[in-house]
Amino acid sequence: MSFIRSIFRTIRIGPIPMATNRNAIRNIHTSPIVFESDLAKLRKKTGYAFALCRKALEQNGQDVIKAEKWLRAEAAKQGWEKADRVKSRTTGQGLIGIYTDPNRLQATMVEVKCETDFVARNEHFIRLVSELVKKMNNYTTNLQASQQQQSNGVVEKIWITDEERLKEIGDHLVVEMIQKLGENIRFVRGCLMRISNGRSTAIRLLPYAHAVAGKIESNDPDIVLGKYGTIVAVTQSPESNPLMNEDEEMDTTQVSKNIDELGSRLGQHIIGLSPKIVAPLSTENQKQSLEEQVTGDEEPEALLKQKFIFNEDITVEQFLNNSGASVLDFVRIECGEEQ
Repeated sequence: MSFIRSIFRTIRIGPIPMATNRNAIRNIHTSPIVFESDLAKLRKKTGYAFALCRKALEQNGQDVIKAEKWLRAEAAKQGWEKADRVKSRTTGQGLIGIYTDPNRLQATMVEVKCETDFVARNEHFIRLVSELVKKMNNYTTNLQASQQQQSNGVVEKIWITDEERLKEIGDHLVVEMIQKLGENIRFVRGCLMRISNGRSTAIRLLPYAHAVAGKIESNDPDIVLGKYGTIVAVTQSPESNPLMNEDEEMDTTQVSKNIDELGSRLGQHIIGLSPKIVAPLSTENQKQSLEEQVTGDEEPEALLKQKFIFNEDITVEQFLNNSGASVLDFVRIECGEEQ
């Protein structure tokens, strides 16, 4: 009887199958294998999370190019929703980016804002600002003459502050970065300066940017970044001042023989003292500026009449005269300032 029960048990229950073959065990996991080199490459190129990069590769047959396109399409699709959710958040940080063409006859400056200083110093945000300033430069270069604002008939200035135009220039880049970094990001404004066609090639547009807590650098040598930025239109003729031809060393707080050094010093001064115009608009304004200097009140709004930040014994105008130089115009932007 016990023998019969044993047979019955064996038939009813049967032996438990065991997978002893390594291939059988491996086949239990059916997801395609993601090669680490491709995963690392995609992660480095896009900046998206490893999980998203892995998913992109799995869904695109390990093709890195197709995976990148899929990632960016997904980011754009989901980014619009994310951008809409965070748009009410305060953007108190950000960067100013300035691009200058190699011959220094055209320069463009943009302001891009974010929520935190941590993101403002993030490599992806820095890349975004660098891309936006070049796109702004290309966009404004193609504007018709009727849309230009001229200064002195020599230097042209074009401001772009209209939200729809800014979206046209770089909204897809901003939305993608919001999805990537998780903060509200705003492309606030931009300005292009250029020398009018056929004008003197002795004029140069010199950029300067100042970062508050340590230098911020772009991978593009023609772009400078900071919390504050300025572009100064300068012309210099050393031969106009006999002192400039002397060989002996001269006090650099009173004179500058090098136009790059000149631009740097003027840029620092403009960022520090925030002039509004180059020269007084009228005799009455000039009298008021002189009174302010005598009484020790606020610095005058005219750049030329301000005490030079590197040497308060002279004015900016005297520094320029000593250096055989003149300022035709300038633009100054502080990230986060009221417009």
